[in-house]
Amino acid sequence: MNPFSRSLKTAALFLIFLGGVLGVLVFCYLPPAAGFQDESAARIVVLHVPMAWLASLSFIISAVYAGRYLRRRLLTDDDASAASAEIGLLCCALATATGSIFARSQWGSWWNWDPRETSIFFLLLIYGAYFSLRGSVDDPVRRAVFSAVYALLAAIVMPFLIFVMPRIMYSLHPKEAHLAAPYWLVLLGAFIGFAIFLTWTFRIRCGIGRSRLKEYADDSDDGSVLSPTLIQRAERNANLQGEVN
Repeated sequence: MNPFSRSLKTAALFLIFLGGVLGVLVFCYLPPAAGFQDESAARIVVLHVPMAWLASLSFIISAVYAGRYLRRRLLTDDDASAASAEIGLLCCALATATGSIFARSQWGSWWNWDPRETSIFFLLLIYGAYFSLRGSVDDPVRRAVFSAVYALLAAIVMPFLIFVMPRIMYSLHPKEAHLAAPYWLVLLGAFIGFAIFLTWTFRIRCGIGRSRLKEYADDSDDGSVLSPTLIQRAERNANLQGEVN
């Protein structure tokens, strides 16, 4: 892609993101949402709901890249999986914070251990443990393998926590949102705007990751470190052992 096309694409994404941000600002001047105990404070759903959606989407993308790593054994896929999980964890934390504010205004308590609140709390623990796992393994290949398997298992648990458990248990959250049409339009605009911004952030993060991997490969004087497999590494160690003997 030439520089002009890249600049045009960046400008288009920025304009769409700006439209989403303006949609969020317009939302502040819409009439209060009916059907809530605190109808004015219910406007926070324009931040809370997109963050919850984007957290789930980011964790799914992380699992997709984890599966790609196990199939292709490219460390760039492992880094992309970690980058998507980082964004998902950030969105999860923001959804938890905004949800707590919503709970305080609607139900009189910052935290009620509602099934949805409990589910998102467990997600924070699961993906916090994911990054603890990554930080505890020094070897990049072993770290990538362990992280990929963990990300796939976490992605299997995530739909149950987000979509199943809150529906089979009593929840303070309304099962059906009765919002006026302008609310849904602004909510959709906010989701698209935040999604574009986080996609841009993801691309930057992956670029930084590729640069770090290249530096690691240069420092180790082994270009194949960017796409190692356990079999290749075992064969390489065997060859080195044979040369020593």
